[in-house]
Amino acid sequence: MAIVKTSIGEQHLELIKIFFKANDLPMVEIHTHIKNIRGEDHFLIQLGWADEDEETASKITYMAIVHLGIQNMLDDYLMKCGVDVYSIPPPSIVKQEKREHAEKVDKEFNEHFNQRKQSI
Repeated sequence: MAIVKTSIGEQHLELIKIFFKANDLPMVEIHTHIKNIRGEDHFLIQLGWADEDEETASKITYMAIVHLGIQNMLDDYLMKCGVDVYSIPPPSIVKQEKREHAEKVDKEFNEHFNQRKQSI
């Protein structure tokens, strides 16, 4: 079975199912998978199809080449559906990245502040 793990949040599962149904690719199985990023779990979309299904594989390969990758193809589709580009990944990843960035900035500031404080 061929498997493609995307970075698209599970909140777009129904739109992705519509995409594959509209492109006459009913053999593509669409599920969610859990990706652990630095200790936190996030739910993303995973695609799969049977290796023996040459028609599905060739259609997906062609579409992926035209769009420079399966992820780009699905991102383009979601944006055409009105999904904001920043809403494609799951919100939990965005929150984690913001929190980690804020922690990094706070740490750098505190280190700089303490160095200045000691030099006075």
